[in-house]
Amino acid sequence: GQDTPNHVGGAELSATKDSSGSLSGIAKIKDGEQSEVGRLTMTGQWPSSGLVSYSATLTDSKNNEELIKITEGKISNLDGTLNKAATLHISSEGSLKKVGSGDMSVYHGKKKLGWHVLANNEQDINFLDTKMEVKHPTDSNADVKIDSFKLAFDTVMKNPESVSEELVKATAIAQNQNQAASGEIVAHSEGKALFSASGTAKNTSTEKGMTVKVKVDAAGEHELVNAVLSFTNGGREVTMDAFTQENSIVLKDPSDGREVLRATGSGSQESGVFRTNSRITRTGDWGQTEQVSRSSMNVVMTAAEYSCSYSQYDDKDREVFNGFGKVTPPSGASEVTFETMTGPYHIRVYDPSPSRIRPVVDLSGNVAHTNGILDLTSVLKQDSDTPNAHMTVKYTHQTALYEFKANVRDADSSVLTISSDATNQGQAVSFDSMDVQGTLNVYDAAKTLLSLTGSGSNRNNDGSVQISGSMDGKGIDTVIALGSSSKQYDLTVTAKERVTSSTAKNFAVLALTMTNKGQAVKFESMDCVGNLSLIKVADFLDTSGSAKLKASIRDNVYQLSSTILNSASTAVLAEQITLEDKPKHKALTVIADIPDAELKINEWLKVSNGIVDSEVYPGFKEVFMGAGADVKVQQGGAYVDVTTKFAFDESTMSWATHEKVDMSTYNSDKSKSPVAIADFRFQDFAFSKNVAVTKFDSEMALDDVSKFDQTKFIEAVKATLPTAGSSARTNVVVESIKFKVEAEYSFSGTVSESIARTSIAATAGVPESAVIVTIGRRLSDGRRLAATKVSAVIETDNKEAAVVITAAAADKDALQKTFQARGMAMSVSVTKEPKTKIEVTVAIVSEDAAGVTAPTKEALAQQVSTQLDTTVQVETKNVQAPVTVAAAKPQATSTTPQAALGNSDRASKGYCNLLLLAPLLAGGALLQ
Repeated sequence: GQDTPNHVGGAELSATKDSSGSLSGIAKIKDGEQSEVGRLTMTGQWPSSGLVSYSATLTDSKNNEELIKITEGKISNLDGTLNKAATLHISSEGSLKKVGSGDMSVYHGKKKLGWHVLANNEQDINFLDTKMEVKHPTDSNADVKIDSFKLAFDTVMKNPESVSEELVKATAIAQNQNQAASGEIVAHSEGKALFSASGTAKNTSTEKGMTVKVKVDAAGEHELVNAVLSFTNGGREVTMDAFTQENSIVLKDPSDGREVLRATGSGSQESGVFRTNSRITRTGDWGQTEQVSRSSMNVVMTAAEYSCSYSQYDDKDREVFNGFGKVTPPSGASEVTFETMTGPYHIRVYDPSPSRIRPVVDLSGNVAHTNGILDLTSVLKQDSDTPNAHMTVKYTHQTALYEFKANVRDADSSVLTISSDATNQGQAVSFDSMDVQGTLNVYDAAKTLLSLTGSGSNRNNDGSVQISGSMDGKGIDTVIALGSSSKQYDLTVTAKERVTSSTAKNFAVLALTMTNKGQAVKFESMDCVGNLSLIKVADFLDTSGSAKLKASIRDNVYQLSSTILNSASTAVLAEQITLEDKPKHKALTVIADIPDAELKINEWLKVSNGIVDSEVYPGFKEVFMGAGADVKVQQGGAYVDVTTKFAFDESTMSWATHEKVDMSTYNSDKSKSPVAIADFRFQDFAFSKNVAVTKFDSEMALDDVSKFDQTKFIEAVKATLPTAGSSARTNVVVESIKFKVEAEYSFSGTVSESIARTSIAATAGVPESAVIVTIGRRLSDGRRLAATKVSAVIETDNKEAAVVITAAAADKDALQKTFQARGMAMSVSVTKEPKTKIEVTVAIVSEDAAGVTAPTKEALAQQVSTQLDTTVQVETKNVQAPVTVAAAKPQATSTTPQAALGNSDRASKGYCNLLLLAPLLAGGALLQ
């Protein structure tokens, strides 16, 4: 607080441990006046192996009163079991009283997993007993495996004040053996049956699926949920490209078992054609089955056609929505791509009333993209047989011409026309060299609301655009000025109201600055910051405001963030948009925050670029897609999170989905927390073989680090591997990359090591933790650097940052100014020009049981030099012999035991999503 001294308290700590294992420690707790107010003491035995014993006491030093005491403390970790026990005493009415004791065991061996926790009250009567054990289903001496285990869970919690009163009791069992799993959980509360749940799962090459049943009492008389999901393929192997799917979810009234709602669906995939149908029904007041809705969808994905059709029907089975789109290769092309496609689309929305005659909304059109020209046409009909609106768009993106034209018109005349182009006197158009011109017109019937005409150019680092026209009959002028250098662009846009022929008033000003971390500004690599100001002008704006803008483009990641402020400089909207265009995927994220509405929105979409190398399972292929939305409202709202991912190799598939709906209470009571009404997870692992992994580190020296390319480096490693005598698949994975910039300096004066590190880090624009300083000679006190030589190594994991750091490390003037800013006048010279070394940790993953030998430094240097088209010096070190790694996914045709559950990082991430384990683990966490 404002009246509190700077020094409010502290602690003085000391501890000893002798060769016999005796342990003692003390912490003196002091107030702001350095007076002791409390003391924590501990004594015990800590032998080199075996049982650790201890006791601890917290004392009020001023009153010399023991407040808390722990006795009979024990810790051990032997033979795969971690055990902890202790007894707790707390001061009450001037004396210590025992309040209870506890004993916890955690099993983490290969043959047994789980825990056992006991808690006792002051009379040493047990009030909590919870345990879970996971073992092999048939052989107690065999290791636990994800495809071969048996789980038992049992918890009893009683009232510590009256242990005869049972608060919660839960039991569960689960088993997975021979590619079939089952499980059940039963819970009681205060002696009454609460609920029970059971499920089964199957995972064979020809059948995959699960069943789930939830009942509201342990006796199983009142069923609440019954869900079934299955994948088959007519007795053949189920794959991503060939399957038939069936599913159903039934919700019942637990009081009488009457069916309330049923959702059923089916689907199939064969030869690039995916079909799905779904239907939701409910039970009427008289027991009759009534349809709620129905839908169907067909998707075709082949080289010659991409198409999708979707229909939605209401409770009377009347079509309320129909959508269709199809693209095929244009003339002369054999395959559909984004750059070569053409086809129609059609969307219809119907009024579900019986008297409907035509669609309420009818939107149709055509899209074509070929030879760098994108054409889009649309026709809109609104409850009419005649068009209400037409739209045509043409976008040309060719080397010497960028052109955009658009025309929107209603039934009578145009309402919007846009025409713009960028050329460069017959040469390639670039941001640094181009001429632009364009027009924009907005009409309302026969009246022109907005008319703008502009032209300009940018050459020799100097550009400007002049725009003039009228808005609602009033003249406006806009000037766009571009000032640029090799490392910075400054863009200003000023909009003015033409009051008279000789006077004007500003009503909008936009200022942007674009940089690239000290390097040349490029379309593909830049940072941008800016401000937009809106000035109140009677004829144009009736209020004032501003906006703060920030954007960056780097490594094919496009980010834009903006904050809009009102006239009182209060934020009314904050938004962030991120677009990723990576070799393996494309992703879009939109985050918005509206403080006045207490609304936060987070939406995302991620799609793989077709079939790509798996990021999860090295050596395999996958295709994935995902989408999600997170909507939060302070006074209540909805939370929706839906993700889907597909992964497969040549003949098998993996499917994972997570759906969560979180509905908050819609009232003004903000103290009520959201209640989850659905949480469903399912994970089915793809199959794979055990692999052999060979690891090694390579160190490369490049004169120009910007030439390094990770993809080309991987190809270079692959080129060194043997290509004959084996059909086993092999993949090269880069586990980590470090760029180390090495430089040497000479200082005219002495400087502390910390100042040297801080100054070099500040000049290079990196954190101090990224800089390692080595001294050439010390003074006699050993604390200061001699005025001779200082070596520095600056580390980063980003190539572009390494380029910037290398240039900064060679700038002795900048380093000298950094010292001067710290009040240290001295001269600096660079005695060894900065050089960048690249350290790469590589893993070669092979299905060949013998593995692959790491390449020699000579062979790797030759291939890397060829791929990067420059001479590269390469050293290899920390070369490991091939090590067999068990697959993290079950075998399709073999029962070979796999890695223990606890020994696979990849497996452990997925195991918690298994249908049968999820409720058990959640129940255990709840009771804990």
